[in-house]
Amino acid sequence: MPSTADRKAENNWYWSIPKVELHCHLEGSIRFSRLINEYVRQGIALPTDDVPAQRDFFLIETPVPDLSAFVDKFDHIHKIFADLSVLEAITEEVIEDKFNEGVVMFEMRWAPSYISGSFEYDFNDILRYIQRGVAKGRAKCDNKIEVGMICIAVGALGAEQFKKTADFCIANKDAFIAFDIAGNEVNAGQYKEYMDQLHAAGVNITVHAAEDRVAGKPENAIIAVEDLHATRIGHGIQTEKDPAAFKTILDRDIHLELCPSSNYVTNSVDSVADHPIRRFFDLGANISLNTDDPGLMAVDLPHEYKLLHELPSLHFTPAEFKDMNLKAIEASFMPKHIKDKVRDTWFSHKDPLGIAVPLPDLQPAKQVAAAAVAAAVATAAAPAAQPSVQQKKERKTRIAEDVLSPVEGMQPERKKEGRRCCCF
Repeated sequence: MPSTADRKAENNWYWSIPKVELHCHLEGSIRFSRLINEYVRQGIALPTDDVPAQRDFFLIETPVPDLSAFVDKFDHIHKIFADLSVLEAITEEVIEDKFNEGVVMFEMRWAPSYISGSFEYDFNDILRYIQRGVAKGRAKCDNKIEVGMICIAVGALGAEQFKKTADFCIANKDAFIAFDIAGNEVNAGQYKEYMDQLHAAGVNITVHAAEDRVAGKPENAIIAVEDLHATRIGHGIQTEKDPAAFKTILDRDIHLELCPSSNYVTNSVDSVADHPIRRFFDLGANISLNTDDPGLMAVDLPHEYKLLHELPSLHFTPAEFKDMNLKAIEASFMPKHIKDKVRDTWFSHKDPLGIAVPLPDLQPAKQVAAAAVAAAVATAAAPAAQPSVQQKKERKTRIAEDVLSPVEGMQPERKKEGRRCCCF
């Protein structure tokens, strides 16, 4: 497979464009080579010595029947947590990988109950190893990437583990920027008592909802917003099936953390080309572009940008990617001073072709119907200053080298282990 350096040379602007990522699981971001090395180092039996067969065993590179089959792959990953200290190295590598992809602000989520599992680790020990990895990863990247952590409760593990996770998050709320519910969507409102406690403690909330095409009912997203205090939804793509539910998302300006390739391999959409991200964007929805579980799916964020730019049914422009990244900054749970710094440093001064323009107004209009939303978005999208045809032509030869102010020093030299571009 082509190396990271080769892919960068071929698709430079997909890498150099500054990015904000809000939805990415630490446990699903482990490098394939790290998984294999840890199995060998820790004496865990590999299923085969054949590398393609190993990839088939550990990774999901083609669609699975449903989200449940996808979650089963995490059983293989969990074995390497027999040595808890591996979390430090894994986290450092994930930060480096994100920095290498052009990410300037990164929200990384993880589930202490999943990592602890049958090993029954103290959640605080898990936190310490991950915090060390974050510090090392940021230092390795000259602190040019901002990182925040989201604590996940896995709903399918039951009330006892959910309460333990919620209490842990509240006790360590200075270490986390938010709380999330993940796992199979069953009885979405059953943990309202604990979500009320988190909300009362001032913890930001996002919830996986309306993801899977079977269990991910559109009303799950509304329950998350109205009963569980969510201001963001992980995925939320099935709300498209229910106009009333989608209108609620629009009216309340709920941010949707969208993950196109992930939704394809979990069989939540028929294809990336048919993913609702373009329709959501055109209707004025508050959305961002994310990877979800890039290690598990052998994907990276530049590939998502490439897909969305090159697929005729989606065809996002650099200006539209910038708009999504600005919305991601606005929706981020990071502290305001960090969000302001990221916006001012990477997104305030230039349009996608390098012409100075003011920041757009990110306050959405209230939408009362899809047609009205589309009209409002079309009107609001009129730019303050657009390059001429000649300017676009002159810049076309340079776009592979300098689109959206490439992040200087953002790609530390290393060999990446055959990951192809493409959760709990």
